[in-house]
Amino acid sequence: MTAPTLAVKRTPYPLKTRLLTVLRVEELSSDMRRIILGGEDLEATLPYGQFSPADHVRLVLPNADTGEVTMPTIDESGLNRPDGVELREYTIRWVNAEKPELAIDFLLHEHGPAGRWAIAAKPGDLLGVLGPRGSARFPTGYDRYLLAGDETALPAIERWLEEAPREAALDVFVLIEEASRERELPVHPRASLRWLHRANGQTLGDAVATAMPNLEANTFLWAASEATSLLPIRKQLRELGHAKQAIDIRGYWKIGESEHKESK
Repeated sequence: MTAPTLAVKRTPYPLKTRLLTVLRVEELSSDMRRIILGGEDLEATLPYGQFSPADHVRLVLPNADTGEVTMPTIDESGLNRPDGVELREYTIRWVNAEKPELAIDFLLHEHGPAGRWAIAAKPGDLLGVLGPRGSARFPTGYDRYLLAGDETALPAIERWLEEAPREAALDVFVLIEEASRERELPVHPRASLRWLHRANGQTLGDAVATAMPNLEANTFLWAASEATSLLPIRKQLRELGHAKQAIDIRGYWKIGESEHKESK
């Protein structure tokens, strides 16, 4: 039998562009919706690996006035992005290779082009999709996984709950605005889920800190949220000397930056 791995395995992919169409929209909560995409450009072989819950694509957003999508081009120099084209990174929620279909979950808000697009999105609308550039397959050999994230991390957390080893324990912390925005998540037989609410002054840093004293060596920690909010978690892990290969922390967005590149 193959021994379980304890390190993240990263696999690069050649970059590909696709112009896709909104097939349908599903409401997940008062501030999140799932948009299912398809079209002739969507291949059944779009990379979608098991236990790669944080894999993402870059979305090419339509012009807010015309609804037209101007796609970047790819040549020997790399990706050529036309002036004024908005790109945003989003987690792959699921892929149905048989149809094929691609699902992306959006947080609905007015202070960014992707959130505004998702609010108004309807079947027939166009959206560009680039990538993924690569995949990160997470290790399966840990006894415990400590997961923490805000709304932007929910698609990845849902995949963690679906794909993590059934015999492992999962401690999950999710930060949202208020209790009314809680929703059903996939069931994992050994998961403990705790919702945190900004309206009550709760933070990911404080919540994860309570779990740190019990951070066994055979625990993998994954966290994704606003970049600066993760600094206390990073600091505490350094002080504890937790193995680097057992940590994956991602700054999905940053206050004051309109197009933050994911930081690790």
